[in-house]
Amino acid sequence: MKIKIVSSSQNKPSSSFELSKLLKEYIENNIDNNFEIGILNLVDLGLPFWDFSACSEQYSNGVEEEIDAFIFVVPDWNGMMPPILKNWFYFVGSAQFYHKPVLLCGVSSGEGGHYPLVELRAFAAKNFRMNFIPENLIFKNVKELLSTKTIKENKLRERINHCTRTLVAYSKALKSVRSELGEPSSTIKYGI
Repeated sequence: MKIKIVSSSQNKPSSSFELSKLLKEYIENNIDNNFEIGILNLVDLGLPFWDFSACSEQYSNGVEEEIDAFIFVVPDWNGMMPPILKNWFYFVGSAQFYHKPVLLCGVSSGEGGHYPLVELRAFAAKNFRMNFIPENLIFKNVKELLSTKTIKENKLRERINHCTRTLVAYSKALKSVRSELGEPSSTIKYGI
């Protein structure tokens, strides 16, 4: 099983990318797993602003189709997800997300972090056919967490463990759904 953490900040360096690395390290060291976990930092792709004349095939979108589950690390930009994430979806298309589970992680330097996840659930589920698991992580005051370079708080550790186990369980279950449904239909591209 392969899990991809997608860091979706436009800043370089960014707290979202540092958190993605910390999360990857924590999961690898603390959760019994039989999976590979990698990180995709969207800002490293150098994608142009997408329009209808853009040819998605000429750019690498950083996603291999054999990814089984995703963790989106989404910074709160004044209550919205960053534009780079929405732009990336247009380059990726829906085939890589077809009935695959996604764990959402909100990131905030203050007390926010949840509104971008609400926006993402509304925007991406229908046309990209990803399945957001009914759990999420919110990392508030992220600079404090990153200053320690470790996840010490027991409640947060328990939450990460639970969310990761849930993501893996959904990934296993949705594999049979994808197998039964076959490839996404080219004639039914959208959820409505």
